[in-house]
Amino acid sequence: MAYPLTDVSTASNFTEVVVPHYDLVLKCDFEARTLSGSCTLTVKQLGSATSALVLDTMLLSISTIQTPDGVDVPFNLAPEDKEFPWKGAALTIPNPPAKIVVNYATHPDAPSTCWLNPSQTLGKKLPYLFTQGQAILNRSLFPCQDTPAVKSTYTAHLHVQNKFVALASAACLNTDHQPEESSFPDYVLYRYSMEQPIPVYLVAFAIGDLKGKDVSDRIRVWTEPSLLDAAHAEFNGVLEKYLQTGEKLFGPYLWERYDILIAPPSFPWGGMENARLTVLSPTLIAGDGSLTNVAAHEIGHSWFGNLVTNCNWSNFWLNEGFTMYAERRIVAQVHGQDQANLEASNGWDLLREEIDQFGHDHILTKLSPSLEDVDPDDTYNQCPYEKGFSFLLYLRSEVGSDEAFDGFLRSYVDKFKWQSITPQDFFDFFDLSFPSLSHLRTQSGKSFDEWLETTGYPLAQPSFPANPLIESVQHVVKHWETSPGQPLNDLPAHYTAPSNWNTFQTCSFLDHFTNSDTVSHEVIAAMNEEFNLSSSKNVEILLRYSKLTIKHGYTENYSNIRAFLHTTGKQKLLLPIYRNFVAAGPEGIAYAKEIFDETKPKLHNLVTAMVEKILATE
Repeated sequence: MAYPLTDVSTASNFTEVVVPHYDLVLKCDFEARTLSGSCTLTVKQLGSATSALVLDTMLLSISTIQTPDGVDVPFNLAPEDKEFPWKGAALTIPNPPAKIVVNYATHPDAPSTCWLNPSQTLGKKLPYLFTQGQAILNRSLFPCQDTPAVKSTYTAHLHVQNKFVALASAACLNTDHQPEESSFPDYVLYRYSMEQPIPVYLVAFAIGDLKGKDVSDRIRVWTEPSLLDAAHAEFNGVLEKYLQTGEKLFGPYLWERYDILIAPPSFPWGGMENARLTVLSPTLIAGDGSLTNVAAHEIGHSWFGNLVTNCNWSNFWLNEGFTMYAERRIVAQVHGQDQANLEASNGWDLLREEIDQFGHDHILTKLSPSLEDVDPDDTYNQCPYEKGFSFLLYLRSEVGSDEAFDGFLRSYVDKFKWQSITPQDFFDFFDLSFPSLSHLRTQSGKSFDEWLETTGYPLAQPSFPANPLIESVQHVVKHWETSPGQPLNDLPAHYTAPSNWNTFQTCSFLDHFTNSDTVSHEVIAAMNEEFNLSSSKNVEILLRYSKLTIKHGYTENYSNIRAFLHTTGKQKLLLPIYRNFVAAGPEGIAYAKEIFDETKPKLHNLVTAMVEKILATE
């Protein structure tokens, strides 16, 4: 099967004309909740004839389009798409000059901008803005070719009131990150430049009461001042170790700096891999470093996703499946292969659970689903991550060794760096690298096309060698199945006692009982007492305990679930809990709706929309 370079999620005519560079000059107005100013686009025709330039926009208020010397340029802005609002409105410039200046302002409800009141921040003093581009939200931040098929450089001049700090996913041109004089009274200027080409979804800004602290020569942690010491302690040492390990495995880190921003609680993802400025959820600060594997994942995107990018969102697995593989290779090198296998085993359990919930024939359980008239953000699930990982693990098993497959991935990154690719590109390169394995591509039952197009579970289930971390959990599971709550006196010496389990072992234990047909309330109460589940500060454990208690009707924990959902806007935590409430029947749905009504003002609009769809059962 051929996989052409197309993208149904954009109106732009990127195969005829491209925008290799954007210059953004924006003023932040917290009172109006807008960014206003200009976007200067460099235009490059790909053919001999001059093509019109078609751009993606959404809810942008465009006043004029001009040449750099002030001559008006004709344009046509289509109406916003009412049937599919996420498509936005196509902006057409019939005869574009080499540079155009679009003067515009964002809308207060632009999905790319998340405006927080002071009460929604940690400091409670100043408002806060962060932007999110993935998957196709940056068309509401600036007029652009909103497709991962095109990579561009950009600059940003951000004018903010003098009590704020502005960050961007680019190199800061201000000396020592100190503010410069602005042309607006009581404002300051922060200047940024991204000289490496990136897809526009990686353009991101954050403006608020922010402070930074270095954890290495090339890594700085940014967050609100009250969280800075805790964030620094959580990630100090580990980020540089992960980054150096990634370089050894996959080649040089080509982005110069790797700074991270710890976002406010309403941030909907565990992390977002914006080049040079990864954004992480504050839920990762557990106090013991137990959730820093998410940072290993985002660091993995420095090669897979940011450097080599999926050409469209149907093939998101080219970003996320590769990055899951990279994350677990980094974890294996830093924390040991047993730990990496334990995390992969947990990922397999999550994938199976989600596919069972979707239904094995659901289109979104394909690795490469069709997104015609589908919002890419509505397709979020574990398949691009864990099913993509399973595909790569299958290929690695056929190659025969970690070292050989690591070498292949280094060559793959070097071959396709700064490019956006199709599955065809990857398959061809695999065949070229391993000619003796070229038969795998068309092997009946496991052909590469079947891997991409088959719904349900992966075509090959991952298998992991004997692992004392996993075996310790299995031993304790059997004990709780036969003697729940009783002292554990027969644990072999080489197994880990539950009191010394890491996060993933506890999660594996809870996943087993969540997937059991029946667990008595007495056993759940004993588990809570033994493992201190309801009082845990670890969000992954709280998620598992929430699912366990909802599944088995242990309503005594519902007040704790309510409190938990008031503390986070992370979709990976929220969506499974709401799905489990719906599966619990009318009482669960009613309780879920109560919680959602209470927490909705705190949530990102993407998460709000997804929860509303989950709860729309009547």
